[in-house]
Amino acid sequence: RYDSIMKGLATRPDLSSPELVDAVELVNEIVERDAPRFQRHLPDDTLLWADNHHTLHGRAVYTDPDRHLIRIRISNTPNARRIGPSGISAD
Repeated sequence: RYDSIMKGLATRPDLSSPELVDAVELVNEIVERDAPRFQRHLPDDTLLWADNHHTLHGRAVYTDPDRHLIRIRISNTPNARRIGPSGISAD
């Protein structure tokens, strides 16, 4: 997410550069303005599988207190080695 990347760069200015900020801004502009969008309301009992190495995805705001999400992360890197310099998984 653009906002998370920008917050991260603000928190760790040592990892930021004008070129990096320009690149993040450019990608955000392309994604927000030009990227094709697939929008669908998923019915109950639906499984959505997204490969984060090949799919850029997001989700709309939700307010249903009964919503249930199970997130499964699959990686051949043990969790203990996935934490990056900011303390966030896989910097």
